[in-house]
Amino acid sequence: MHEPLNRHALGYLAFQTGWDAQPVKQRILRGLARSERLIIIGFHRFNAETEGYMDSCSDEVFRDILEFVRDKELKVLPLAEAVVND
Repeated sequence: MHEPLNRHALGYLAFQTGWDAQPVKQRILRGLARSERLIIIGFHRFNAETEGYMDSCSDEVFRDILEFVRDKELKVLPLAEAVVND
């Protein structure tokens, strides 16, 4: 998000079953292009695609996303550790 951070207007992308890494990479690139300070990506389940969940990410796709984040030298942290000043 642009400075100053507005904790009530944070962008969020929830990973969806069946996606490859592209929607997440595109969201990250859009955030970087807009100089957003915080990009929130929600991963709720892993390897539960066959269990009928709509929000499951496979290990392979997650690794692809993590490699992309590493290559961009971006900092990753759990949302609970993100500090947002009002």
